[in-house]
Amino acid sequence: MVLGKKRHALLLNLFQVQYGPTRWGSTLSMINQLIEQRDVMEKCLNSHTHSITLLTDSEWEKLRVIEKLLQPCERVSCMLGGEKYVRSQ
Repeated sequence: MVLGKKRHALLLNLFQVQYGPTRWGSTLSMINQLIEQRDVMEKCLNSHTHSITLLTDSEWEKLRVIEKLLQPCERVSCMLGGEKYVRSQ
């Protein structure tokens, strides 16, 4: 099966976030993209013979919980990363 342009673009976009062990924001970005693109990934993988193990419903739920836990951290990080406060030099 040849992927349509939209599906292909979504899958390429999924892997553009670089993981860094000390960068929780990159983890949140990857989780957001996985959840957002779950249907496309599953349809694509289910249409091919492969040895990739798909996530279970329980694992998807764990990702949703982690996403909800990290979202407030992202908001605070964005607030603190702004230009509206005095920085020491």
